[in-house]
Amino acid sequence: MMKRQLLSLLFAFSLLQLVGQPTITTAYFVEDGDILITRTDAMPPTSIAVQGTGQQSWDYTMLNNDGPLFQDTFLDASQGNFAALFPDAELVNPVAGGLAELYYNVTADRQELIGYAGVDPLQIGIPVHATYDPPTLFRKAPLALFDQINDFSSVSFAIQTDQLPDSIVQDLTIKPDSLKFVIENTRLGVADAWGEMTLPDFTLTVLRLNVTDYRNTAVWAKVSGFWIDATSSIQASFPNLQGLGKDTIQHYDFYSNDAKETVASVVVDHTTGEVQTVTFKASPMSGFWDVEAPRPVLTAYPNPVENEVMLKVDQVPPGNYTLKIHDILGNTIWKKHYYIHKGDNVYWEDLSRLTKGTYLLSLVNEAGMTVSTIRLIIIRP
Repeated sequence: MMKRQLLSLLFAFSLLQLVGQPTITTAYFVEDGDILITRTDAMPPTSIAVQGTGQQSWDYTMLNNDGPLFQDTFLDASQGNFAALFPDAELVNPVAGGLAELYYNVTADRQELIGYAGVDPLQIGIPVHATYDPPTLFRKAPLALFDQINDFSSVSFAIQTDQLPDSIVQDLTIKPDSLKFVIENTRLGVADAWGEMTLPDFTLTVLRLNVTDYRNTAVWAKVSGFWIDATSSIQASFPNLQGLGKDTIQHYDFYSNDAKETVASVVVDHTTGEVQTVTFKASPMSGFWDVEAPRPVLTAYPNPVENEVMLKVDQVPPGNYTLKIHDILGNTIWKKHYYIHKGDNVYWEDLSRLTKGTYLLSLVNEAGMTVSTIRLIIIRP
């Protein structure tokens, strides 16, 4: 009799746990006019942990809440500069300081990334456009405990060799007519935990997705009319070029019905489980851009650069700004303050003291918000 009562109590407790766990609905789907505000802690404290499965409580109040803010703006696709290329898209998300755009399709239960257009992802300055076939899953609903994600996407774009800067072509170990970049991603995930998450600015009930991305970024070269896999050759020519080849990325994504942002995305080392970075929902600060304002533009020429680079900034409100260069670990290795006037602002800077590699160049306003970021490649003879 006592054993039966104990089993009944355990069953009732388990049932209560299931009843309490959230089901994420289309409330977290992005819409026209949404501005998603986040911060990234590139060196999170050791107290930050992803915890186990089932019901949990996550205290992330120790995350660095003083770094720059990042924003993602979603607009009706018709407002995009390349809307004609993606007639089935409902939403557009300007990225790379407005130099490129991501296009999304929306159905009753899914939001999918279907297209990219603008400056090439390497940000050499070559315009490209590409369709994701199949599309990349962005959001799905409903999403409940134990639900699984099994998604595959692929995108490719080609660049003619004569479009590349001479500084790149001369370093290639092969001499192709054109290059084609192919990015394939297999995403496997499961909703394995739920509970309360406390951030520096918010406390929310969340559902956690444990996700692993298996990504392969290959470069194909067209030589004498035939396509050959040139990934290894490109890597040999540009050892500091990030993202080529195969990679495994594990991350824990937390969602809530009360937030359009991913409440937190925790990237961990897929072999050790060590937390590497945390991107999290943050409160908007004064000075962030209105969706109707012109998109800020930050460009660097030449890019790749050897020594002296021309930095151009326009379409930002007049005021005090800082240009920063970060390495791939997020460390600031160069910065300079400017007063930016209305219209075009052009600055020539000597970067000869920086070592060869791939960096991020960011424009930060007085409020500490990053309003534009581009990739900057430094080469040496």
